[in-house]
Amino acid sequence: MSIRIVTPDIQKAKTLVSRAEEFLKSIQPIMNTAEVSFLLNGEYDILHALAEALLAFQGEKVTDKDHHKALIQRIAEKYSSVSPAKINTFEELRKIRNDINYYGQKDKKTLEDFYKRNKETIKELREMLFHETKAIKGEK
Repeated sequence: MSIRIVTPDIQKAKTLVSRAEEFLKSIQPIMNTAEVSFLLNGEYDILHALAEALLAFQGEKVTDKDHHKALIQRIAEKYSSVSPAKINTFEELRKIRNDINYYGQKDKKTLEDFYKRNKETIKELREMLFHETKAIKGEK
């Protein structure tokens, strides 16, 4: 994994956190009625924006060709509070999101099963990353 040290980009970090908050606000009201592929995409976008914000705030930039995968690995390295099980779920979610966006949606039943099994883990990961971004927003 290639990490480049850059000047911390506070504005980018704040924008990414705001974006994650907007994504969450848009999917929360429809979590029980929306297509599971839409929810999985939304959940991934939230996690990705938060992870990207944390690195931008700390002055790090992932420069690997497979940026998304490397970003998840970097979060695993930097935050011991993220269990290996949560990182595995994040990685699985990344793969599912790529399949949906680039290779056609997987079987709906498979997606529903994944979301049902991992909904709580995704929520916990999202809450942990939001918690870690409090310093970006000037909160304690």
